[in-house]
Amino acid sequence: MSRATSIVSIIVITAFLSGCEPTKQEILDKTISKLNSLETVEYTMKRQLVKKEINYSSTDSAQCYFDFTSEDTLLGSRFQFSHKFGEVVFNGKQLFRKENIKQHIVYNTNPHRKSLHLFIFMKYSFYELQQVLAEFNSTKSVDIESQKDTSINDIPSYQFHIKSTKYIKYGHLVEGYGDTMNYHLAVSKEHFIPILFSSVTPDNQFLKATFYNINVDASRPESTWNRQRFPEEFLQISQRELDRRRQQKRSQTVGSQAPDWQLPGISKDTARLSDFRGNPVLLEFWFPYCSGCEAAIPHMNDLNESYRGEGLKVFGIEFTKDDPAVLENYIKENDIDYPVLYKGEEVANKYGVTAGPTVYIINREGKIIYTRAGFREQEVKKVINKLM
Repeated sequence: MSRATSIVSIIVITAFLSGCEPTKQEILDKTISKLNSLETVEYTMKRQLVKKEINYSSTDSAQCYFDFTSEDTLLGSRFQFSHKFGEVVFNGKQLFRKENIKQHIVYNTNPHRKSLHLFIFMKYSFYELQQVLAEFNSTKSVDIESQKDTSINDIPSYQFHIKSTKYIKYGHLVEGYGDTMNYHLAVSKEHFIPILFSSVTPDNQFLKATFYNINVDASRPESTWNRQRFPEEFLQISQRELDRRRQQKRSQTVGSQAPDWQLPGISKDTARLSDFRGNPVLLEFWFPYCSGCEAAIPHMNDLNESYRGEGLKVFGIEFTKDDPAVLENYIKENDIDYPVLYKGEEVANKYGVTAGPTVYIINREGKIIYTRAGFREQEVKKVINKLM
């Protein structure tokens, strides 16, 4: 064979081999199809969160299991997350969690769909990726670019950079405010299944989910879905009863002087409770992506608008975050019109707050006259009207 013939042969073979590589669309279609065809899946998720602006980082991991054959109409899947602090299980009807430190089994016989998305290992889970990858793929305004192939956890993988003004909320894409979200997807070349999914927000918050030891043929014994399997020394208590006990504990503070505090505001001002002596004050302790907190927003907006002229001071106190930048976009996206204070964890501890939303009403003399975990609009209005 001549040298010229050899060169031509190499070119032909190379072209043939390169033509065997699947296109970007074929990879995405196969990945989405693979996810949707799963009946069960088990994997270890390593979750890394980085907030560059405040030099904060955290890493969590859990063994995750999904059973997509569930016939429930709430989620369409059963799940189990096992981690170092305990376990979370949704069996298609009930949600329950094992708390190792407190030795509690807390169960909810009537969970809301949104509440099932609040667990950190649900974020970017295979369940969530089933939906959002299909939505990314079918949305014209989303820009998906192929990147250089790589190896992740020694697994050869395709890579994609996804740019979108939409963000992921409760397992779906929702409209943002024009800022671009950047996502990164890595897919196993052999099995067409996600190995990594991450995001970077406009305020430089980085969240990465990496998947290890993926088993698409996993199973669980039926006892997994029964909370009676836990040790007898663990106290089994309903979420409603736990909330009632917490409420009873808080109710003991009614009639007492409200602890003073000073907190920074998202609008750059600072508020101090004692400065509002002579005015009734409504406090709502909340945190982002709390379904009850979000449901309370329009009612809190209405109370702030309706009673502001009569002297009522309304504040939302966020008690889980120290970074205002993280909260600013959330406040815009959820149309929160009343003043929001942050760095409220210490104040929440003083007031005995353990859940969001928790409401306190303080009279003109600075005494607590009402408190409740959960927002009850008519109750709150009745108390406020008596103060006016």
